[in-house]
Amino acid sequence: MSRSTSVAFTAITIAFSTALGCGVEVLDDQGTGQVPFAVEAAFARSCVASGCHSSAQPAAGLSLSGAGLQGLVGAASSQRPELPLVTIGDVPGSYMAIKLLPEEALAAYGVSRAAGTSRMPLSGLTDEALEDVSLVLGWIAGAELPAPSGDGGLPTGESFQEDIFPIFQVRCGCHQISGGEGGLEYNASTAYGAIVDQPASIAGLTYVVPSDPDASYLLAKVEGTHLAVGGDGDSMPPDPLAPLDGEDIELIRTWISLGANP
Repeated sequence: MSRSTSVAFTAITIAFSTALGCGVEVLDDQGTGQVPFAVEAAFARSCVASGCHSSAQPAAGLSLSGAGLQGLVGAASSQRPELPLVTIGDVPGSYMAIKLLPEEALAAYGVSRAAGTSRMPLSGLTDEALEDVSLVLGWIAGAELPAPSGDGGLPTGESFQEDIFPIFQVRCGCHQISGGEGGLEYNASTAYGAIVDQPASIAGLTYVVPSDPDASYLLAKVEGTHLAVGGDGDSMPPDPLAPLDGEDIELIRTWISLGANP
């Protein structure tokens, strides 16, 4: 069994056990109404990055980034107003879970999605998306979820100084000298303030828009999509330097999606 299949099986088993009253305890810290970091990161990867539930374009009026996460637990669904989006410990009574569960699980619960709507995420169930769905279902079911690393573990995208600036420090040296490339110059103490909510060298564009990666010119430059958003010049880092690897780019996207925290 693959890791993603195993994670999905575990999460859905927890969900079934909770719904059927089989003794799965809802942890006290999961019922506070706060969205755990692991779930916030899952939303960022599979729901916000595609643009569907970003703060700029919230499908069905549902933003799953930044301030949109406040009050998510207990909020009514726009598609099924009689159901809350999330009730911790009540999978069949949480419309978000109904949108994520496979058809066979819905049949077992005796619940259904709103007419004419589809299972989420619409972008499809890649291995990563399946793991994210499993995390969200586990959270709704009341399972204990991992906390942010913060202890020297793998970067999470929660912090600019801990997770993002080290990438810039190693790969973006042209901006760390006097008269930095493209007018963007910074050091360890000024980098965050130089890019977050700051106008880019192209009029009308902003380097980093918190919670909105698709509106962030810096991300477009490292992804190589800058020309499509009205930018110019080369992608960053420029030839003949190697581009950032996919994991670094995804980490930057996640950091922005999570609110571009310092």
